[in-house]
Amino acid sequence: MMLSILTTMAAVSAPAATFGTSEVLAAFDGSSTTKWTVTNDPVMGGRSESTFTVSNATGVFDGINKIVPSLSAPGFCNAQGRFSPAKDLSAYASGSIVIVARSSTPDYTGFKVAFGGRGVPKTSIFGGGSFKANFAFPGTPVAGGPFEAVTVPLGDFSYDWSGFTGRCDTKDPARGLNQQHYCCPASGLTPSKPEVCPTPKYLEEVTDIEIWAEGVNGTFHIEIDSITIKV
Repeated sequence: MMLSILTTMAAVSAPAATFGTSEVLAAFDGSSTTKWTVTNDPVMGGRSESTFTVSNATGVFDGINKIVPSLSAPGFCNAQGRFSPAKDLSAYASGSIVIVARSSTPDYTGFKVAFGGRGVPKTSIFGGGSFKANFAFPGTPVAGGPFEAVTVPLGDFSYDWSGFTGRCDTKDPARGLNQQHYCCPASGLTPSKPEVCPTPKYLEEVTDIEIWAEGVNGTFHIEIDSITIKV
């Protein structure tokens, strides 16, 4: 497991970014009851490793994504925070998810954010069942603190993502039956179709929020102050 090069951490969380109508999905200052667990690709024969811990009011997701021998391709690490009860986020269908975080590996290109919900279609045996989108650093600096706000529009999310890459704009190899996946048109990625977008009906019972390191091998480290959905 990599050692963080962020050797100085704030004793308290950074001042919250200012939003309009919003709802906090994850916080680590004791105000959230979300329960976090980690799943790595050894469940499918991979070798990736990760941990998720809470330190100094931040959620720390740290690990290394390795090549899955049976696929000769990078695997995944997943940190999932489950809601109890599920959240009705249907009012935010035209909004964005904002991740306030910092990373000592800002050049890592496999970061993804996802959320699951009741009724979200599962599009293959290896992927789907949740909405997923890529995100990357740098974000917008948050005043008064060391964190950045990374904004991911809901239109960037698709439930039709590949279990091999985590992306919506790729085609699976033969092991995945050469299945082509599709993105939401608002993302600007191709191919796309509107059926895979997070419409209000899929947001009525959101069950979790997830951070992934997927489809790109290498070490990663992210310290999360909060995750918020806003319009």
